[in-house]
Amino acid sequence: MSDGAVGPTAHRAFAEAINSMAEKFMALLELEGSDSPGYSERLNKRPTSGSGEGGEHRSRYPGGAMEKACSKAKQIASGRFGADAWYIVSIGDDGELQIKIGQGAKPGQGGQIDGGKIDERLARQRGTLAGVTLVSPPPQHDIYSIEDLKRLIGDLREAYPEVKTISVKVTTKAGIGTIVSGIAKAGAQKATLSGNSGGTGAAESSAIRYTGSPGELGLFETLHTLKKQGMFNKIIIECDGGLITGRDIVAMAVHGSDEFGFGSSLEQAAAACIFCRDCAINTCPVGLNTTLIENLARLGFGGKAEAMLEKMESMTFEEQAKNIGEALELYWVTLAEDVRGILAMIGVESLEACRGRFDVVKRLYGADRERLKISRIADEDERAKAEANLESRLDAGEKYPEDRVNLDFLWKEPDYEVPDFGDEPIVRPNPVNAVNQMMVEAAKSFDGDRLVMEIPLIGSAEYKGENYDGGMRAIGSTLACEIARGNVKVPLGGFHFKFKGYPGQSFGFLNVEGVTLELTGIANDFVGSGMSGGKIIIKPPAHLQSEEPIDLAGATCAYGARKHSDDQMTGGKLFVAGKIGQRFGVRCCLDAVIICEGCDNFGFEYTTGGVGVVLGEVGSGFASGMSAGEVFVLNENGTLVDRLNKEDARIVPMNDVDKVKLHALLTEYYADTASPKAARILQNWEAESLKFARVISTYEPKPQQISDLARKRLADMARDGGVLPVIADMIV
Repeated sequence: MSDGAVGPTAHRAFAEAINSMAEKFMALLELEGSDSPGYSERLNKRPTSGSGEGGEHRSRYPGGAMEKACSKAKQIASGRFGADAWYIVSIGDDGELQIKIGQGAKPGQGGQIDGGKIDERLARQRGTLAGVTLVSPPPQHDIYSIEDLKRLIGDLREAYPEVKTISVKVTTKAGIGTIVSGIAKAGAQKATLSGNSGGTGAAESSAIRYTGSPGELGLFETLHTLKKQGMFNKIIIECDGGLITGRDIVAMAVHGSDEFGFGSSLEQAAAACIFCRDCAINTCPVGLNTTLIENLARLGFGGKAEAMLEKMESMTFEEQAKNIGEALELYWVTLAEDVRGILAMIGVESLEACRGRFDVVKRLYGADRERLKISRIADEDERAKAEANLESRLDAGEKYPEDRVNLDFLWKEPDYEVPDFGDEPIVRPNPVNAVNQMMVEAAKSFDGDRLVMEIPLIGSAEYKGENYDGGMRAIGSTLACEIARGNVKVPLGGFHFKFKGYPGQSFGFLNVEGVTLELTGIANDFVGSGMSGGKIIIKPPAHLQSEEPIDLAGATCAYGARKHSDDQMTGGKLFVAGKIGQRFGVRCCLDAVIICEGCDNFGFEYTTGGVGVVLGEVGSGFASGMSAGEVFVLNENGTLVDRLNKEDARIVPMNDVDKVKLHALLTEYYADTASPKAARILQNWEAESLKFARVISTYEPKPQQISDLARKRLADMARDGGVLPVIADMIV
């Protein structure tokens, strides 16, 4: 679960405890040897804590004050909450990047967290304002197909080629087998199947009532499909969703799960969750799932808030984390013993040896035609046999068939031809493309104040004696991650790369402070996705410049643009001297600046901060889900009112301060793009400024209610080093 769904102290304590246990486990594994039964080389032997989709505070990254609590598995969710170059590389080469396109507890929905849980610390981390409800786009906003998924996997590989594992999290539902086979072909090393028994502290209770399918059904269909397509060992399968006991683990292993994910069960087992179901509304009585400072003072994870207050005044965070770590370690040891006992009972030596042992599976009591879900069996012949068998036994008066389920056909040699993919992965990670190599090598070897470099993307060019052509994807992403890793130092004047031609998708992916990417040409989709600083400039060739702007970029540009740290000037700038496709500025965050001359449908969806300027017509559904930030629209034809989502956004008059801000932005924009339209507006400013409309959110921030007593107690603890420094900054 994410930082925000879980309270910050609990989230950090869980990560630190799991990292500590992982070190012990890896040391023990090295001592005993990796050839022990059940330790396949294809699996990640290291237990990892996941960040969730809310990002992490930068002090938890390697080199930070809280680096022991850095999660080794980072989630890249739709809308990319908190995801930038530093976030991605913080996992290390042996970590995991997870693309979340579904969750079993709320399938088809994006992330959601109530404004009452967003305090100042969490707001800075997520690039928004305190008290503002956050709704992240559902996954279909940037992943429409397996091809889009392959594109994002390729972008991440291009940005961080050394990363060990890229996984995809999907909801268990009918058709999941075909989806997972597509995930394997797209180049992911692992698929996480999220069952319906999980939960989240970041959604309203109504959002988790109508859930996906049980994990066992998803595993059943997935393994059958993979077996039939000859991809059985081409991808690691992980299952999560309310796993708590040893029986849960063995059941998933029998159905084919290689790895196992734990979320809310850790809190329930190790942190004394009392199941009051108040996770989403920020009133957790034990302080586990709350971000309110008042409730942080109650953290003792014992369910007795009043009794813990006095104890907490003398308890440091390290002592709290130690208590949680001991509880977690006890839980894991107990769970392992439970699993070992079950394995001994059924007579197998390891979880790996359990795969396909359906002879140990029994039907549940009370099974009938509906509950047996025979219709979910993918193979038509086997489904017909199962239905006939059940029909005959029910007709014979056997009300509750209790025999062992015969699913052996899944593991027998198929009687049809299976493709032979060999022992290698289906899709090998591509090496970094020529343009990104060129940029990184130039940056590493540069020793001066400002690097300016021209790189052609038209037709065929040469690099190191070999030809390359345009269409290179994720240009700039490798350099961004090299800067984040500390392998490249940005000079005082920065890097300025000038391109001519037609780059592939994701131009400027993860762009960072100090890097300017200037393109004279036409870009594709996902320009500036995940940028956290720097500048991206796109302008047409001289012969195409006119008052009537042309289409210069595709869909989903500036997706998740955000500010990385407090010492940055902005969250990045994207200037496009032309029209842009649909979903421009989705999930634009605090201090980002994005400007274009017209956009298609659903511009500035789910915006949580930043400034946008549109010098032209906008499409329908404008500012849907907008919760913060502002957009200036040149409303010459008066169409904005009809195309604005009035439930989430409203038009307000511009004052003198707004006009000064807009004039300054357009002046910078014109200086970079030489836009004829911007020139005309600036030359006739008094008249043209009256045509602009300012769009802001209708959301009202929810107040953070903190009592004077809690404020005083936490201030005393902060002075004595008893709470996180970032919390202390908010209250003293």
